[in-house]
Amino acid sequence: MATQIAECLARDKRIPPFDDRQTPALEPKKVLYIDFELDRAQFRQRYAVIGEDGVTLEDKYEMSPNFLRGEDYWDGNMIEGYYSFTDMLLQDFDNRIADHDVQILIIDNLSFLTPGTIANATVAFKLMHQLQKLKKSREISILIVAHTPKSLRHGPLTEQDLQGSGDLVKVADSIFAIGRSRLSPDLRYLKQIKCRSGRIEYGEDNVAVYRLAKFDLAAQLGTKVADATSSENFLGFDFLASESEEGHFALRRRYSTGSTVKRTKRSGRIGRAKRLASEGRSLSEIALLLGIGKSTAKRYVNDA
Repeated sequence: MATQIAECLARDKRIPPFDDRQTPALEPKKVLYIDFELDRAQFRQRYAVIGEDGVTLEDKYEMSPNFLRGEDYWDGNMIEGYYSFTDMLLQDFDNRIADHDVQILIIDNLSFLTPGTIANATVAFKLMHQLQKLKKSREISILIVAHTPKSLRHGPLTEQDLQGSGDLVKVADSIFAIGRSRLSPDLRYLKQIKCRSGRIEYGEDNVAVYRLAKFDLAAQLGTKVADATSSENFLGFDFLASESEEGHFALRRRYSTGSTVKRTKRSGRIGRAKRLASEGRSLSEIALLLGIGKSTAKRYVNDA
């Protein structure tokens, strides 16, 4: 999602469902994406079609020229005059921002910025204040990726799920979280956790549901060359629907017998299938959202 956000900002495009805003057009932004997670080869694989041999990369996605990506190449030595790795790293960020007139900085992810654990309140608070100082001095926006638990949850996502939660929440202007859906391995949902300067539109009653897969982002953004063929070469979040979060986190089985859980789950799916059909969703979309086959989706929709 972070790469997709960076690419959209660099082209002044909005990610669905946030593209329905009636706002004035803005100039594309210069985005610096600091990637501590992937090396260059891994990054290329995500944004290209992998050939039949499983190795060759074909039809690579062309990122915006305003999208700048950097990797960590630290040799382990401290430069004279610096007292910590974090101070040295943030100064390098500052230099790159000045050199390239960067307007937005994206860091993936937070845990790489300091040798200390982010779960430590003192470490997290100090780091966030350093980033706030950088944001204000350079008049930029900063998006920081932080980890949440990777297992399926038995309840809604909250600020307590954020790594180093307490002090990060205090300093951050806005926070959104991405959860895994129990309905299908490739479904994710986005939920707003905090919004300092506005109201929360995508809370627990209205999360944005996406399919995590390779798709044709250029066609979605309207940046594809007119005679170019369709190409699913961008690994990202393809919007499906806005729904209640409750339908996506895992059920607590210990409170019910297996048969009761199955009946409750089936009944809930039938209700959701009928609602999605009434909204004009196709059987294929309903099947994907509910994690069932197309024939089952049809049966649920027609259930009396």
